Amino acid sequence: MTTRLVSSGVIVMAELICEYGSSGAGKTAEILRLAKFVYKRTGKKLRLASCDGGGWKPLDSAVKAGLIEPWGVSAIENPRSVLRKLSQGFWPEVTNKAGQLGLVLRAPSSKTWDEVGALAIEGLTSIANVIMRDALNRQLKVAGDEAQAQFTEKITVAGMDGKELTQEEKYSFAARGNYNDAQRAVYDILTNYRSLPVMYVYTSALETKGEEEDTRKTIVGPAVIGKAVTSQVGSWVGDLLHADDFFLDEPDPTHKLTPDQIKLGAKQRTMQVVKRRVWFMRHPEPSTGLVFPAKPRVAPEMMPKLLEAFPGGYYEPTHEWGLDRYLEVVEGLQEKAATDLRGWMDSEKPKADPALVKATVTGATK
Repeated sequence: MTTRLVSSGVIVMAELICEYGSSGAGKTAEILRLAKFVYKRTGKKLRLASCDGGGWKPLDSAVKAGLIEPWGVSAIENPRSVLRKLSQGFWPEVTNKAGQLGLVLRAPSSKTWDEVGALAIEGLTSIANVIMRDALNRQLKVAGDEAQAQFTEKITVAGMDGKELTQEEKYSFAARGNYNDAQRAVYDILTNYRSLPVMYVYTSALETKGEEEDTRKTIVGPAVIGKAVTSQVGSWVGDLLHADDFFLDEPDPTHKLTPDQIKLGAKQRTMQVVKRRVWFMRHPEPSTGLVFPAKPRVAPEMMPKLLEAFPGGYYEPTHEWGLDRYLEVVEGLQEKAATDLRGWMDSEKPKADPALVKATVTGATK
């Protein structure tokens, strides 16, 4: 476990943020805002490990500028072990041995954390799927699990030299134990990230319907794999945010009514515009009444102030700001809460009776 000792003697570990929502809800764009926020605070870059098939196209400008250092891990061998090492601070490095290029996972050093101030891993849903896919391709069976359907197929292929050879492809179907295994692996990876000495670790997830472990009641929340773990993800992280995208009808600026049309009562043509909200408070889904979980990492007494800054329990990201402004407000409120508490502690210090102090020191009673 890697930690950082600061001047105050407090061990600092990463704050975990999980933002979940549908595909296209703007979760990847929040990585750029986090990178800018951390760079303004520390001058350090952000490292991104991407398991999502969509990649990091919205972040290309930041990658070229050196603000974000990405690596794609959606199609690697031994993904479970590689992802675990990444969560321990390791990072791939290009090697050249006798003219052969390769990759090696390099352990972090103190210099690493002088350059890296935040990490992002996209996303929990993809991590679980990659680990599950690898296990099924290997026909791995969890001990004590029920029988698992497995089969192999032979296929003839031609090598680079033109010679034909027969290969076997392995297939298997997931059993309950495979789901439990993938869920535990994701939890293990996310917990490791918590111990790294950076300001923030950001992860994303798709949204899904799951069920509570005890009541079997239908719930919504971050998707990992399977239904049972959906309700637990919030306890794994600090801030749990829900990215919500929806449509609003707005006047079409290209449609201009003539005076005669207005007199006749013609209606302005409208167009559907995508709007986005990122919730930090629990809120219901309008059509079903199911509650989306969300929570901020702020002192309880500062919640009214947070809601003053973002009425309704959400912020509406724009092209200019989003997660960065939310974190700026939260950090300011946390600092104020600490200052207020220190003031309260000073005011509530017990006042020692001088006679009691003298008696304690000298043993005298008079």
